[in-house]
Amino acid sequence: MRQARWPCARLAPTRCWGRSRPTKALRADEFVFRMAPGDSAETTVWATVFGKPLADAEVALAFDNSSLGGEGDPPVGVPAGALGFPPSIRTDAAGKAAVTFSAADPGQPRAVDDIDGQVYGVRPTLSDVGADTYSNPWDFISFLVWSGYEIPEEPSWEADIKPILAQYAALYPVMLPVLNMGDYDSVRKHLYSLQTALSLPEENPNYMPAVRDLSPNKKAAILKWAANPVRGTAAAKPSSAGPVAEPPAAPATESMMWAAVQAPPAEDTAPHPATYLKK
Repeated sequence: MRQARWPCARLAPTRCWGRSRPTKALRADEFVFRMAPGDSAETTVWATVFGKPLADAEVALAFDNSSLGGEGDPPVGVPAGALGFPPSIRTDAAGKAAVTFSAADPGQPRAVDDIDGQVYGVRPTLSDVGADTYSNPWDFISFLVWSGYEIPEEPSWEADIKPILAQYAALYPVMLPVLNMGDYDSVRKHLYSLQTALSLPEENPNYMPAVRDLSPNKKAAILKWAANPVRGTAAAKPSSAGPVAEPPAAPATESMMWAAVQAPPAEDTAPHPATYLKK
């Protein structure tokens, strides 16, 4: 009967049965995070030796952005100060160690490419790394740290929302026959669908945007605008010096249309959000 070969045979032929088989391994439980300025995130790093817990081992943590971009790509990993973490951690008797990361505002290092925030890679390694340690170039922890964004008090389409949504119209032109995210009338027509998709939990497959690259504050700004979808810059609040005339009532037909668009469907008969996206 043939002896099973070590799984690394295809990737590292020199580390297989009959040779210097690696004995130590290191891996983080969760290794993809999206963070806004002020957020913190925690993951657990596990160390093993021959598949058993490696206790009291020092695990070094350092930036490794080598897998996040190439020549000609937008800059990555800068500024380094926007992502904080300890230089090292130590495993307990079960071979695990918790590490906490903190995010600050990275500014807009990729604004010239219309990309929000910055991405970072952090690689945990055993401090006494040697030939007996298994190493996989993809065993790093990746982060998207969004740029700081202040939610407008009275967001308007032209000043605040169009610059956010128009990017999705450019990125996903296949949607244009149904929904043009850069067009006020198209977005207003499908406003209830937009509100529904943005309000879903991020783990829901119908959440929008599907790539989960919209920061929490920008999403909150869109939902705030959707409650009062003004087109131009929001008017200044009236002075308290005197009475202010009430604005004229909207035509009955427009009021009826908005009531139908904004009213949520009955809970037990709620259709899929995509059914609203009709020309």
